[in-house]
Amino acid sequence: MPDWLARFDLQNPMRPADRLQDFLRSRTVYYPGSYFDGGPVAAFNSAQAAHCFIYVDYHVERQELVNRITRARGQGFLGYDSIAQIDLTEADFQTNRWVPHYRQRVDYTFPPHPPYGFISIFERQRGFDDAHGAWRFAILFLAADGHAAFDAIFCQNNGTPEPFCAVIQNHGFGGDWHRAGFGGGGPMSEIAQDCGVYPRFLLKDVMDGTPAWDGYTRCLAEDQQPVASEPMGMHRNRNERSLWARAPEWPPAELGRSNG
Repeated sequence: MPDWLARFDLQNPMRPADRLQDFLRSRTVYYPGSYFDGGPVAAFNSAQAAHCFIYVDYHVERQELVNRITRARGQGFLGYDSIAQIDLTEADFQTNRWVPHYRQRVDYTFPPHPPYGFISIFERQRGFDDAHGAWRFAILFLAADGHAAFDAIFCQNNGTPEPFCAVIQNHGFGGDWHRAGFGGGGPMSEIAQDCGVYPRFLLKDVMDGTPAWDGYTRCLAEDQQPVASEPMGMHRNRNERSLWARAPEWPPAELGRSNG
């Protein structure tokens, strides 16, 4: 668990901009087009492999999201309470320094909700132990374009490490404006290639046909069966996800710099 999260004090939460920087320097799981799907949090939190998650979706209205995650026994995360919410402003993200790497015209299928951003800190309820998941985890919720947010957060050469894992799938009928969605050949994979920013892992929907990114191979367990996760959390879509790892020799030098 990141030290800042373990030491987080409700009585002294620090400046939002400083807390955001602590969050972004941690090991993160990036989920564009997240909607209300808690599956990736459940998968990585149960293994305590990651404690910080970035959920990005411009179709999620802020108040509905807050209502869901603050219900102790509703549609929130099983066994966890949201103990703090750190509201963020555009200035906290230093967007004035952002240099975009994708400049094609974007035509949104549905109008996005007004932008917002906040970090929610979750703490395990009594009656649950480490076998259920970590004592604490944190989620950065953003109403933003998933491709552009990846660019703005990870590709600005500002010291932010690449995400530990990116959750990818095709949201074409769900509102993503690019036919390839977040899979291989889509804007996010092109931005990653241009900037040399590659997640260590991809978590990919098995059934929707989303192609993995170049340079990634499906992870196999000792019995040679694919490493997969069960759908859990706020949204159950019944689709199994498989884990893909970046090859050690990827990317080739001619594709650009490596960020890790």
